[in-house]
Amino acid sequence: MSFEDISKTVESVFNLFFDWFDLCLSPIRHFNDLVLQGSDRDKIKKSLPFLLVSFFVMLLVQLPIFTIVGIEWNNLGFYASYLLSFLFMFIITCGSLRLGFWFYRIDSSLGDVIAGYTTIVACYYPVLALVNYLGFRHILTVLRTLKVQQSSFDQTVLFLSRDPAFNNAWFFVTVTGGLSFVLLHVLMIQKLSDIYRVPRPKMLAAAGFSMAIVAVPSVGLVAKIYDTVWAFMATK
Repeated sequence: MSFEDISKTVESVFNLFFDWFDLCLSPIRHFNDLVLQGSDRDKIKKSLPFLLVSFFVMLLVQLPIFTIVGIEWNNLGFYASYLLSFLFMFIITCGSLRLGFWFYRIDSSLGDVIAGYTTIVACYYPVLALVNYLGFRHILTVLRTLKVQQSSFDQTVLFLSRDPAFNNAWFFVTVTGGLSFVLLHVLMIQKLSDIYRVPRPKMLAAAGFSMAIVAVPSVGLVAKIYDTVWAFMATK
């Protein structure tokens, strides 16, 4: 690989990060640009780079926490599993929203849903990680302590369900993250309502129906994410 090729690669990577930063500053403008793309394929193709950059920035934010609990930055097995878990969450959420709109007879497209979710919700994953930083750190530190004591994951979950300090940290993460996600989802639904010219109460009802569908698999995926973290924690 020549120096010119390396320079172009580095420039492309930096451009992706600059584009993501600009997206965070102007999500509505980027959303409007994406929904004007000709086909669903174009909308999805232009949305996915933002999603991936957002995820990797979130990892950079969380990297010190993972290092504390014994998961090194070069542990590709862990980060690949972590990435897949979030991608599954993204697919389930967008698919459920599309299904909810179909159920309420709202003429929508998967490309619009993915564009909206990426530009208005998922782009703020790193910000949400910062908001939940202390709570997430406390949760993982407690998990590692119990793993060093050779507790099983099931025993640990049962024990922690009765621990007030852990539950306070979990409550903080759930409330701050949950409220932030709700507000971002409402903003996304409002923008989709505008482009589809559908009354907002109907759009919100469809989204609520979608979230009811995705609730159970979301809980399962969150449990899987923590189970994955647990599996890769160092015990020494």
